Amino acid sequence: EADGLGGVDTLPALFDRVLVDAECTHDGSVAHVVGEHSASRQRQKPQPRAGEDALTPPAGEEEAPATPTAEGGARRLHAAGAELRELQLALLRRGFELLRPGGALVYSTCSFSRAQNEALVAAFLADVNDADGASEPPLAVVEDVLEEACAPAATAGGLSLAEAEARSFRDRCTVTRIAEDEAPSAKDWGPAVRLTPMRAETSFQFMVKLRKAQHQEAGS
Repeated sequence: EADGLGGVDTLPALFDRVLVDAECTHDGSVAHVVGEHSASRQRQKPQPRAGEDALTPPAGEEEAPATPTAEGGARRLHAAGAELRELQLALLRRGFELLRPGGALVYSTCSFSRAQNEALVAAFLADVNDADGASEPPLAVVEDVLEEACAPAATAGGLSLAEAEARSFRDRCTVTRIAEDEAPSAKDWGPAVRLTPMRAETSFQFMVKLRKAQHQEAGS
């Protein structure tokens, strides 16, 4: 349950910062995908006969590496059904409710799927900002999270922030846009960041930072 937080649902909006590390299809998590791939191969592998080496696959059956892909995320989301998207939206809404006015929320997943990331956050913003973004000022806005997200990725190996900047740590991240789809006519709510295995040398991560308006009443 989205409110299954052990009494948190009774609290007013008290928090300056909220992290919504949402349940997702995990298709961008290298460790998760490799582990699941290996377990699946093990289940499908025939048991060796007496005298055979159980650790050596037959010729032509070498294990293929598991590679996270956007297509994998779409397939997993389709298999999970609408319940997962509803859970993600509920978690995002709840996290936003628990913010103080002026507070910041980061929504993140380890899925490549736009439906779980940019499109989902765009749907949330359209809802909280009266569907057409006409709230003046808006109740929730997107803030640039590029430096906050990408500097740690570059400094994880022991570099100082100055060294990371000299080596252009921004190159480790991909800037994307919060929109329902990739059509030019889709409303652009602002930037988000994707850390990809090949560029950031880590598992995939999607991150977007939202700011709650100062004028919004607590709990709304």
